[in-house]
Amino acid sequence: MRKSISWTIALSLILATSIGAGATRPPGVGPNASVESLLALLPDSDVVAVIDMPRAARELLPLLKMIDLAGISKLAADFEEFAALAALDPAKISSAVLAVKMEGLKVRGGVLIVEGIELDSKAMEAAASTKRWKFQTVDQQVRPIYRIERPAPAADPAATAKSDELFFAALGSKRAVAGDIASVKNVLRNLPDTSAIAPPAPNVTLQAALKQANPSSLARFALALPADLRQLLDGQGDLFKQLAAVKVIFGTLDMTSDKSAAIKAMLSTNSRDEATQMEASLKSLVALGKSFLGGDQIAQLLDQVQIGVQESDVSLSLVIPKALLDQLTKSPSPPK
Repeated sequence: MRKSISWTIALSLILATSIGAGATRPPGVGPNASVESLLALLPDSDVVAVIDMPRAARELLPLLKMIDLAGISKLAADFEEFAALAALDPAKISSAVLAVKMEGLKVRGGVLIVEGIELDSKAMEAAASTKRWKFQTVDQQVRPIYRIERPAPAADPAATAKSDELFFAALGSKRAVAGDIASVKNVLRNLPDTSAIAPPAPNVTLQAALKQANPSSLARFALALPADLRQLLDGQGDLFKQLAAVKVIFGTLDMTSDKSAAIKAMLSTNSRDEATQMEASLKSLVALGKSFLGGDQIAQLLDQVQIGVQESDVSLSLVIPKALLDQLTKSPSPPK
């Protein structure tokens, strides 16, 4: 599989960026409008998230655009131009959900579903031609699936550089999906008009966990460790065995009024005893990390970690002050 996941991530960032810093939701659209029905279309996944796109544009994107993560900024810039050429209108997005499928510690697939965007295949093909990218229709069994390939930069010094590809499909009702081919096909199979028999509801546990996260947050997420990763962790010591036994992890990402970042997560265990043991192990790990790292920026981050127990759950919270965020996102000085 080529770098479809990088494209999916870049797409979600660009859709938020393109909304504009001063944008708001379309009139009459609430923060949870259509989210449940979009979540029901997701394929079986290990991570699901709901993203507040307008807030992401105002509060998160200015920060993320300062960090070049493995070429994401260049990819994002290219897709921003493509989106404009293809007459995509991200300002109309009312809901967005994201899902990722894992294989051990590796990402195997991912998909983004949005509501409010109409796909125009002719405009997309013309935009790809202008960018000298490849565009083709690869499947029409349920609905047309469009493939866009962005060639690797000619000047890329990496001998193994590969093209980026992303697959799109219109879902009807001003909805669209983007991701790797397998995930997009799975979403199409979940459409209510493709089968007389409704498919089994995917991600029931993750969707239930999402409902426990604050719906007004910038992003809320839920994840369950895949079986092969649980098996790997189970043989790696007490803390990892405890992590392997966690049923589900859910939480939120938010930006505070003073532009600090706030991350909260809950690790659901089977009992209060298990939660208490994990709390002690995590606190020991944080203390060990701080003793080794001294005054390093990571040590400053560890100072902000708060760990506690709430019934059978372990709570984790991390507030990254704006001053520390500025340090972490500051580009390194060029060598003299």
